[in-house]
Amino acid sequence: MKMLYILTKLIRRIGSIAPSNWLRCQILRVGGVRIGKATYIAWGTKISHTVVIGNSVKINEHCVIGSNVSIGDGTKIGREAQLGEDVKIGQKVIISSNTYIANTTIGDGSFIEYGVIFTGFQKGKITIGKHCYIGIYGVLDWSAGIEIGNYVHIAWPSVGIWTHSSVFQALAGD
Repeated sequence: MKMLYILTKLIRRIGSIAPSNWLRCQILRVGGVRIGKATYIAWGTKISHTVVIGNSVKINEHCVIGSNVSIGDGTKIGREAQLGEDVKIGQKVIISSNTYIANTTIGDGSFIEYGVIFTGFQKGKITIGKHCYIGIYGVLDWSAGIEIGNYVHIAWPSVGIWTHSSVFQALAGD
């Protein structure tokens, strides 16, 4: 069992550096990643084996995609974006470069700007509706949960939405 785990991890690592998109996708599929048709995964992207990627998805260079992630059809993910655990992304979502997203569900047609960070300490979750916009360098804290409806724009740079339980995160030094 441990040998199978090591082999699967090695296959995914090789897949991240394969010279062509077709070869990268094939190797990642062998490693357990479910990848739809017409999907592009750039060189240097690391993907966990519990990931489902839809059709016509574009994932740019040096992204990290953690476990239990689902990416909907037509989604675009920018360079060096990180999708941590338990992320569900709807269809035609745009996630800009240098973002960190975890414990989140994002509705269809939403746009997450450059440098946005979703962070938290406890078991909460962020839910974002359809056609929402989260502005550049925004910070959202999932610790006690955040629910954002449809067609909401949080547009000012560096907006922080912190839940009352974020004090635990501060005490932990995060």
